[in-house]
Amino acid sequence: MTQSRRPVPVLLVLTGVLALLAARPPAPPAPDDLDARRRALHAATAAVNRLTDELATGRIGLGDTADCFLDAHAENAALLAGVHTVMRGETLRESVARSLVYRVEAAAERPALRAEYAALFGRPYTPPIL
Repeated sequence: MTQSRRPVPVLLVLTGVLALLAARPPAPPAPDDLDARRRALHAATAAVNRLTDELATGRIGLGDTADCFLDAHAENAALLAGVHTVMRGETLRESVARSLVYRVEAAAERPALRAEYAALFGRPYTPPIL
């Protein structure tokens, strides 16, 4: 008499389904949490935009602006990771500084800002490859 091989695949499928169910992400946050996070992100972005304007006019330095950006977005790890990945600085602070120079230079050439970048990080500014 031959033995059926069906129970093993069924058991494997059930085990896989249980593993998938256990690995599901948690339920999405309540709408109030989403609204609060949206408001916080909007406020942080507005603050950084004001700082970028200050940087473009030379009223605040690159290092201070980068530090303020990091402080404003400290709770948004995904944003900071994205900036670091795209801008490819050796440190997160350098990635933020590269992003800021890129944003400011999009409006006008800023040799002084490039010189400040070189002084802060010990190498010349190179635009990111986007």
